[in-house]
Order: sequence, then C-alpha cells, then structure tokens
Amino acid sequence: MLLVIVGPQSIGKDALITEFLNRHPAWRYMAVEESATAEFVPEDGEEESSIDLDMTEFYVNIACQCAQELRKEDLHLVASCARIPLPLQQFIREEMGPEFVAAHIGHEEELPQSERSLYHCTVNSSTKTLKETLTILDRLVGRKRR
Repeated sequence: MLLVIVGPQSIGKDALITEFLNRHPAWRYMAVEESATAEFVPEDGEEESSIDLDMTEFYVNIACQCAQELRKEDLHLVASCARIPLPLQQFIREEMGPEFVAAHIGHEEELPQSERSLYHCTVNSSTKTLKETLTILDRLVGRKRR
C-alpha cells in the first residue's frame, strides 16, 4: 500500500509521520518534498543559465516502485509531498490501483474545493490534534487493507 500525505512541510507533519511509523512497524517512509526540486547547471563554458527542475514526478514514480517492491515483503510505504498535481495523482491511481491512499493534511484554505474529491480524506490541521489526525490515518489504512 502507498499512503501519500499531501500538505505543506511542517514540524507538525514530521511529528505525525514519526508517530504513524511508531504505530505501524510494517510501514516505511519517503519524503518526496525534500527531493522535489533540482538545479541543472550547465558545464563550464556553456552560456545557458541554471534551470530549476520540478522532480516531483520522478520521485513519485520511485515511491510507486518502492511501494510495489515493499508489498512483496508485506511492507507498505508512506510518502509525504507538498502537493501532487492531478495528472500525477491519476498516474499513481493507475500504477497502484486500490493500494493507493491519499490524505491532505493542512489548513482548509490551502486546498481548493475542486481538489477535495481527489483525496480519501482531508484533515484540517487547524482544528484537529495530532492524536485525532493519527486516528483518522489509522482508520484510513485499516479500512483499505480489509
């Protein structure tokens, strides 16, 4: 199973993922947002300026492959990402099928109404405690595994 937690990077999200992993020993973690940008710098002598690349698609693809490999060992992957564009979510759904679960965790105003249906759950971090959010995630992954 691949659980993707989408929302802005924060200390709260780090604590949430740490506690989730403590509760679920068969889960591993991959931070997509920490690796989602790269800078291409031309070789010496080239006149082109450096280019920032969005590597989200690359790392999400790796997360899908990791989740599929972990599944062979009865393990699962939780990945965190600041945002996942719709085409990328569709790609993950095609790759993972029912093994894909997406949760948006953040302030309500950060997620447009039109995108809320893309997630299995949305958690307003301004009104939910860490414990409440963990309970929601526990239920979400438990329900999907049945």
